[in-house]
Amino acid sequence: MDASSTHPGTFELGIWHPLALPADKQDRAGYKTLQGPSRSYQSTVSRSERRQAINAVRAFVDEAADFIAALPEGESDLTSASGPLHIIIRLNPDAGIRIVSAIAESAHRHGLVFYDPQADILAVPPQRIFSEAENSFGSTEEAISNNEEATIITVGPWTVKAFVATTKRYYEKITESGSDRCGCENCSNFAQLRDQAYPPEMLSVFDSLGINFSRESEVHYYGRTSAELHTYRGWFYFAGLMESGPDSWYHPPEGKPEKRFYRIGPRFEMGLKKKADYGFSEWETVLIDAGFADGPTVEIDFYTDLPWISKAPEPRG
Repeated sequence: MDASSTHPGTFELGIWHPLALPADKQDRAGYKTLQGPSRSYQSTVSRSERRQAINAVRAFVDEAADFIAALPEGESDLTSASGPLHIIIRLNPDAGIRIVSAIAESAHRHGLVFYDPQADILAVPPQRIFSEAENSFGSTEEAISNNEEATIITVGPWTVKAFVATTKRYYEKITESGSDRCGCENCSNFAQLRDQAYPPEMLSVFDSLGINFSRESEVHYYGRTSAELHTYRGWFYFAGLMESGPDSWYHPPEGKPEKRFYRIGPRFEMGLKKKADYGFSEWETVLIDAGFADGPTVEIDFYTDLPWISKAPEPRG
């Protein structure tokens, strides 16, 4: 990679947390991978490390926004490409020259890597060494605050120990659903039909577990059915433990994964499994911020078929 901006006519800066890249990729080549269309972060770190890293990047972004807002009128145009652990800032050249020192100092203060491709300057902070104890996590009831007693709940073939009050407290911290946060045409259609997505029996399950059904974590559009409906897949989470019952997906040694879901009504099916890992995608950072990563969590995986009522063109596939 040459020492220049990859977008001619702009002043480009790259800032990332060391956890965004492997230890041997904290360099110019690593910066180039963060610009690509497919970006993934390493996942073999503790949840406390993830939270610290995300918070450091957020704090830096807030400061950078203040620096840019203080620029003279006409110099504050900004474009950026970012993820939870990195941001690529692109300014007009005059603006970049004005604030590059402040951006570099802020990145250093927050423990982030700073790269200026115009001057080919790379500054990497010292690596933190985390203890084995900090990198461990036990899915035990001790992770639930206030010594809450679990409620035993049976859902189809599953029995779970649910921490209902804790789950309610977590959902109070979630301000918008995954479909509202996305806002694409498919998700907007789901959001408009959310009240029709779940059978009454499932709404009762949500209520018994402490789940706010208007705050699904994420939904994916899966296409049109032969009945002229549209299939969505989505996820909810609750604080709790799996006591008995199959994982929602079985992965045989050979062959495709097998779905082991429980059907409720003609247009809805769901499965349960332990939530064991958290990445850096936006919907997972929402879960981390809400508190789900601090204790044992169970994932609800569901499929539902809905009509199309959006004013946007109806998907044909």
